[in-house]
Amino acid sequence: MLVSNPPKGGTRTAADAVGVGRREAFGVRQLAAALFLCANNVSVLISRHP
Repeated sequence: MLVSNPPKGGTRTAADAVGVGRREAFGVRQLAAALFLCANNVSVLISRHP
């Protein structure tokens, strides 16, 4: 199995890759939740105006 040159500071382990994946997924979920809350607030403000 060929492995590319590791980044400066050592080799990249599977645990590092999983950690990055979890952080990215968490960030995506936070972003989706924020957009969802903003959309709800905007729709409520619009519906209150006659």
